[in-house]
Amino acid sequence: MHSPKRVIVTGASRGIGRALVDKFLNMGHEVWALSRNIDELKHKKGIHAVSIDLSDEQQISDWVESCGVGHFDALINNAGMLINKPFSETTKADFEAVYSVNVFGEAQLIRHLLPLLSVDSHILNITSMGGVNGSSKFPGLAAYSSSKGALGILTELLAEEFKDEGPRCNALAL
Repeated sequence: MHSPKRVIVTGASRGIGRALVDKFLNMGHEVWALSRNIDELKHKKGIHAVSIDLSDEQQISDWVESCGVGHFDALINNAGMLINKPFSETTKADFEAVYSVNVFGEAQLIRHLLPLLSVDSHILNITSMGGVNGSSKFPGLAAYSSSKGALGILTELLAEEFKDEGPRCNALAL
């Protein structure tokens, strides 16, 4: 039997995030499920459901300061915003909205959590194959795919920066 870990999952209310939350709970880990919508999460046993908008750095800072945890073992940045429309119709505001969650929000969450992460902690950023150079691309996903590409590069940079003192950083392009 392994010892329980303290795990944070963003974008935890549905899809991959929800599946990860359920998996970690079934493994006996303590899970902080971060999402804008926590209605289906807050009544689940063993879960710390946190309503948070990752595009709001003050909410991130307030939560980290008040979470009452001295150490986290893993952060899985799964949250994402997707706007699907032709590039010719996208606005600066569309790109800013997508990047504010998919890049800036996740970067700020990592930055605020650094004092609670160690050399043994792990950050996994969920990116997208649409953000990987040379992969197939799909019309209408310019803001989303480019933001996930930025998150992938950020992950590589953090892995290099933190390689000696942690946390470990990886990206998974789905």
